[in-house]
Amino acid sequence: MLEGKTVLVTGSTRGIGKATALAFAREGANVILNSRSTGKEADAALREIRKAASGKVEFIAADVSSEKDVLRMRDDVKKRFGKLDVLVNNAGILRKESPAKPNWSYWDAVFATNLKGLAMCSYAFSEIMPVRSSIVNVASVWGLELPAYDANAYAASKAGVVNLTKTLAAQLAPKIRVNAVAPSVVATEMLHENDPQTKKWLESSVPLGRAAKPEEVAELIVFLASEKAAFITGETVKIDGGLTLKI
Repeated sequence: MLEGKTVLVTGSTRGIGKATALAFAREGANVILNSRSTGKEADAALREIRKAASGKVEFIAADVSSEKDVLRMRDDVKKRFGKLDVLVNNAGILRKESPAKPNWSYWDAVFATNLKGLAMCSYAFSEIMPVRSSIVNVASVWGLELPAYDANAYAASKAGVVNLTKTLAAQLAPKIRVNAVAPSVVATEMLHENDPQTKKWLESSVPLGRAAKPEEVAELIVFLASEKAAFITGETVKIDGGLTLKI
């Protein structure tokens, strides 16, 4: 569906980001991977995705919470590919905290990446995106309908992503469509970092009885970025296994 298109996926060396980059590569797109730094994880992701790709696969190290890094990455993409057709704002961090005693340094870090970084990338890259381009943001059901008692900053930042998606869609239309996906429990490193009891509880809380596969979220992102979703903009699509039905 996306042969010849150029796609940047932020935070794409693991989890949903990596699965999304791989899905775009299999659709024939030129794919740009991103993380804050180079290393074994980035090298492994680059090798894996290049094996599946028919187009080019490149890597750019940049911290999306840094305006200097974002602008450098945009200029690098323009130099290598001339334009960007799809931006997937996936980079994000989750910091758990005591609800009785918020850690404000955590709030600064979470908002700088999850919300401000997303905004900086969207506005910077929109300057090199042609007509009929697409931005897809990764939000969360914890930013829509579910409270997150031990991750207040994360939930608040993702609520901001949902609202900013609408704002960007209105501002960038008709040139660029902007949508978001809102996953619930996904089988990524974030889930596996929980203790076994918490992990089991999270998975069992989903009506479908399991966590989503990162690849399932990736397929929704690819759809929203493609011409099959050409008349969809400003929407946040839940992919939650029915979790929000329990509210």
